Amino acid sequence: MLIEDKVNGCLVPKGDVDAISNSIIYYIENGQIAEEYGRKATEVVDRFTPKKIMSKWEEYINKHIGGKYAG
Repeated sequence: MLIEDKVNGCLVPKGDVDAISNSIIYYIENGQIAEEYGRKATEVVDRFTPKKIMSKWEEYINKHIGGKYAG
């Protein structure tokens, strides 16, 4: 859910050792792309700060229960 293939990381099939090793080699050989993906990954981290997550939960609770959540 957090990683977008070839945008901020690389997704490989579970248990596919060859795909994992090929991806690692690719990032070693393409440092600029690895750095770009790393920068984009920090944007993902920012989207999921505790303050933002709590705000989303409050929004969800208010939508489904109604009124202002007093938590």
